[in-house]
Amino acid sequence: MSVRHCVIIVDYSASALRTDFLPSRAHVIRSTLESFIDVFLSSNALSYVGLIVTSDGEASWLCPLSISAEKLKGALVELVQSRTPSGAPSIENALHVLLTCFAQGPTGGPRREVVYISCGLHTVDPGDVFHTIDAVVAAGITVNVLSFGGHMHVLSALASRTGGEHYVPLHERHLTEILQSLCGISFSSSRGNPLPQVPTSRQPLIALGFPIITGLAGEDASLTLCACHGKLTKSGISCPRCHARLCELPCTCAVCGLSLVPSAHVARTLYQMRRRDNCSLFVGLEESDPAPLSCDLCGTYLSGSVKGMEWQKCMHCDLRACGVCGRYVKERLAMCPGCE
Repeated sequence: MSVRHCVIIVDYSASALRTDFLPSRAHVIRSTLESFIDVFLSSNALSYVGLIVTSDGEASWLCPLSISAEKLKGALVELVQSRTPSGAPSIENALHVLLTCFAQGPTGGPRREVVYISCGLHTVDPGDVFHTIDAVVAAGITVNVLSFGGHMHVLSALASRTGGEHYVPLHERHLTEILQSLCGISFSSSRGNPLPQVPTSRQPLIALGFPIITGLAGEDASLTLCACHGKLTKSGISCPRCHARLCELPCTCAVCGLSLVPSAHVARTLYQMRRRDNCSLFVGLEESDPAPLSCDLCGTYLSGSVKGMEWQKCMHCDLRACGVCGRYVKERLAMCPGCE
């Protein structure tokens, strides 16, 4: 399912001040997470990302689940600028905060994922953290762990029991590659097992709103109070349900809680959800097939036999494409232009 709810738990303990990643682990985490948020929300339209921070034996929301990349990145910048890493993390408290958000969700809803970024090799927990891990498993949450200090038994158990992976980044580029690998659309778990298919009758509906742009040229440009920031503005968007004035897209209406998205996000989500089926549409030509004179997509003329060429064809409409166009259709468009 391409609609995903991903919560990032950041260990902001004193171990985040270490300088094995320059200038410090805290700054590297912030910069790489900013890129991760951009790519994740771009690759997974209609998906949400949230931020939890743990330090001094406590855990709290840094930013609730949101579809606004700017809001999430702003929270990360404010964290680094206003707080100094201190104390010790609490895995149990962080998971309790997580469960308050996920445990009440509907069965068969958006895929629930967690990226736990650990900086230290210890944790301060008020109870039995393994009982809390059992609750995370029961809630159907997948946890992937990135540990700067190395493997830690409790984190390895958390990842393995929830179907995730435990990574140890070696350097900043390696950390970026790990996070980027968690962004893409996946129809299997990180261990390669297919995700369970939820019957259509049990799949919950997602309420979406397509807002109306207000304050355009020629319209009434009177000042209106923005519901999301509490500021006066002459232009913005209007919620179709409660008609509240908002500033940016995508966002969640601050008054009625309706998710507001551009129509392009819905279209992109449709393409991504159909990617699994369309990846098998384009197949290589057989030697018995006549060699095409040119690519039906880019018009490139390629002569010669089919053998040794990267010609591909659509199984539905028999559209012929060169190897470059065929890969572009499967990896980016996710649907055949000829069929559409």
